[in-house]
Formats: sequence, structure tokens, C-alpha cells
Amino acid sequence: MKLNFGFLIYGAAFLTAAMFTACSDDDDQVLPGYTITTVSFDKVPESMIAVDEYGSNYYSSYDGEQVKSGYMARIGETDTYVQFPVNYLWQEWVPGNPWKYEFYNGGFVVSDFTNMTGADYKNQCSVYNQSGGHNDANFIVANGYSVANGSSVSYDKCAKIYLTDKTGYQVVLSDPDQPVSGEAHYGTFNSVWVCNTTYSYLAMKDGNGIAHALKDDNGWFKVVFVAMDKNCKPTGKTVSYYLANFDASKTKESGLDNEIRTGWNKVDLSGLGDNVCTVAIDFEGSDVGAYGINTPAYVALDDLEIKVNE
Repeated sequence: MKLNFGFLIYGAAFLTAAMFTACSDDDDQVLPGYTITTVSFDKVPESMIAVDEYGSNYYSSYDGEQVKSGYMARIGETDTYVQFPVNYLWQEWVPGNPWKYEFYNGGFVVSDFTNMTGADYKNQCSVYNQSGGHNDANFIVANGYSVANGSSVSYDKCAKIYLTDKTGYQVVLSDPDQPVSGEAHYGTFNSVWVCNTTYSYLAMKDGNGIAHALKDDNGWFKVVFVAMDKNCKPTGKTVSYYLANFDASKTKESGLDNEIRTGWNKVDLSGLGDNVCTVAIDFEGSDVGAYGINTPAYVALDDLEIKVNE
């Protein structure tokens, strides 16, 4: 059944009709009643990979073909696909308030950059790991975090992973107030490998004029995976993983003792529950200013394991 997602009014990110789809990895496990697959990013076409550490080709200002579609991979031989889009949002500060794909809106960029010294946003697509991704060069960078609106929380600027059908989510140009529609599919997110980006790591380590060095304030920073239903509303199930901790009261729960996490680490996502169609990538931290978290809200992801029923 075709579904119209009401949450898209808030500008969730999705693909245009012309999107790339790829078979999932070779280690699919086809078992009675379900398929488990690990989605990596080594099969992403070169045209969809960031052209530089900034990810210039993920912005409308790029002097070339902008990447408007996110990576999409099939789960084994099932009719379910997993999608990693760039956010398509209403541009509140642009005359005419158009809807646009822009990485500063949040979402995902596929990258293979490993610049471990660039400390500003121009290096936002580099992972803080010399060899790149977990098992190969490519990985994805998630950007964006939730915003409190009074007593409610909006996840429209979070990067989101979607399970969908082979057509994916696409722009509905005839309806500017609700620009995309799609069909939700369901599965279980088992695990994912995470690593700090260089931009975030160095901001947490040294500060950058906006973000504080976390060690100076007994600070902490973590990524939060949020399970969502077909209307992009939180189910109440989350998984948190600390990316840095200098707060003695959080040593046990974080697994970190006055340190910033390094390298690729596997995160168990089973706490998100079964029958999940969307996972938002959110962030929480101690360094908060008037406009939200000061620590750059980025994390690199790779080798996402998903189980879907057939």
C-alpha cells in the first residue's frame, strides 16, 4: 500500500526518482523466513562519493552535478531496500523559501577521506581513522541533530536511515508543502560500526572557538540512534553510544575514562526493537549554547547489519 508520510512536512530527506540501487554485500545470510545483510559502502558509484573533504558536490552551489540522491541498497533478494539520503528541506532563510537538497540541512554523505588534521567544517567528510572505513575505504558521514520546539522535539534535521521499497522515497514536485512520498518497510537494525569524524574529534580535543575542549569542562558527547515508526515519530526506543567522556560520573555508563573514542567500534542496535522502518541519528552533549550543541554533530558509520522478514 502506498503511504503518504505526514512527517515529511517538516522536511525529511529523500531521493529523487532517479536514484542508484545496489545489491547488498556478499555475506547475506538467507535463513528460513528472513534475510540478514551487512550494508557497507564499497559498491557506491564514484559519482556519489564526496569530491573533497567538504563534500562540495552535496550542495546546490556545486559547479557540476550535485548529488541529490542518497545511496540505496537492496536487502538480499527481498523487496526491501535501505536508503541513506541527504535532507530535502524548506530553506527558511532563502528568498521564496524553496525546498532544496543541502548537506547543511543534515543527512548522509558517502566519503573516503581520511584527513586527520583539518580542524574545521571544510574537513567535515573525513573520518578520524588513517585507513578510512571499517573494512574498506568508503563509509558514510551523518550530520544533524534534533531541535526542541517548546515541549516537543523535531527530528527533521537529523540524518535518517529508511527501509523502503525499490522505488524509494521521491520528490513530489506538485505538492511543495509535502514534497515526498514513499512506502515504508520494516526490519531489525542489529548493529553498526561507528567512528568519530576528524572535525568532531579535534573540536572535542582542542575546541574551535565555538565548541569547547571537553576536557576543560568535564564534558561528554554521544550519538543517539532513535527508532521511528512509519510517520517518523519516535517509538520510545533508543540506543546511545558515547563518542567522548571527561565526566567522572559517566565513566561506567560511557566506557570511557577522560578520553575521546578512537577507531571503529561496533554498536549493538538490538535495543531499537523489531519492526523498525526508520532510524534517526541524533546527538547529545554537555557543550550546549544558545543555538544547540556546540560540538560538531557528525559521526562516521559503516557495515550496518539489518534483518528483514521475507
